Amino acid sequence: SAAAETPLRRARICAHPSMDHDQHDMLIASHRETYVAPHRHRAKSETLVVIEGEAILVMFDEDGTMSTAKHLAPFPDSGVFFYRMPEGRFHSLVIRSDFLVFVESTKGPFHREDSENALWAPAPDDHAGGKRFREEMARQAAALIGS
Repeated sequence: SAAAETPLRRARICAHPSMDHDQHDMLIASHRETYVAPHRHRAKSETLVVIEGEAILVMFDEDGTMSTAKHLAPFPDSGVFFYRMPEGRFHSLVIRSDFLVFVESTKGPFHREDSENALWAPAPDDHAGGKRFREEMARQAAALIGS
């Protein structure tokens, strides 16, 4: 319910005790309208485990060309329920169900400057531009994975 009511249309519960902790584990709920701006983590990988819902995980080349799209869904549905995102890759999510609930794990501590938003995509707080970008990502990703 918190994800439905926040301006960014997502909510998280952090299991790690502080932003400085060496391991970060989060339960994240994102609404279909959530814009996950393409971003990368310079020196961190992250692991996603889908609990509920469906999404397309999208990865991009440096210039913004979509290179990979993976259909995410919980086990035992058809789709990838466990994914390890390599460090340094621009990525985003296109949520296909009303909500996507997943666990994200990554190395801490968290420092905002360790992440980089893609300059070729709308900023995280550009809701109108993000909506258009998300719709175009969905179209391209569906063509890439054939669904």
